[in-house]
Amino acid sequence: MPDEGVVTELLARVRGGDNQAKGALFEMFRERLGRMVSTRLDRRLQAKINASDVMQDAFLEYASSLPTYLANPQAPILLWLRVIVGRKLNAIHRAHLNTGKRNGAQEVPLFRNSWPSANSQWMAMSLAGNEPTPSGIVAQHEQAEQIRSALDQLDPIDREILCLRHFEHLTHVEAAVVLGLNKATASKRYLRALARLRSALPQ
Repeated sequence: MPDEGVVTELLARVRGGDNQAKGALFEMFRERLGRMVSTRLDRRLQAKINASDVMQDAFLEYASSLPTYLANPQAPILLWLRVIVGRKLNAIHRAHLNTGKRNGAQEVPLFRNSWPSANSQWMAMSLAGNEPTPSGIVAQHEQAEQIRSALDQLDPIDREILCLRHFEHLTHVEAAVVLGLNKATASKRYLRALARLRSALPQ
């Protein structure tokens, strides 16, 4: 996780016109933003869309919009960057899947914005681990299917908070802001989501 002191220093250098610092600042968050792309890119697009292309498009918008953000930063820079990446993901899904207007009943408000929800299959495969042997691979896929089914039984917000905390490595405070919850409520929902996931899995 990026050191807050380093982030503050880079922001100060960017304000002073240091273009190298601008690139370094984005790089500090690239891995976490890349996880956002991995967890939310529709599986049907994963063979067509390179995550690095999504990140490149996000960087271009970041570079051009950074002066506006710095003039009035209303959120931590990571959460602002997530909004940019979310817009890129939405545009890709609309262009390639013809999603049009999304089903409002399935939306989760994320930092006053909405983008594709966490992919249960991706989360399940990650949680199941990676076994190199043939028998291990079979067992992994069986376990992943059990986890995926359990994840799909969760409330969408509970599934989101698991994704934000475990895969995108957001803090409780950051996850709370993204989901529009107070910190205490977010913490309770996270613990409840973990408990429900465990109870849904075969013992």
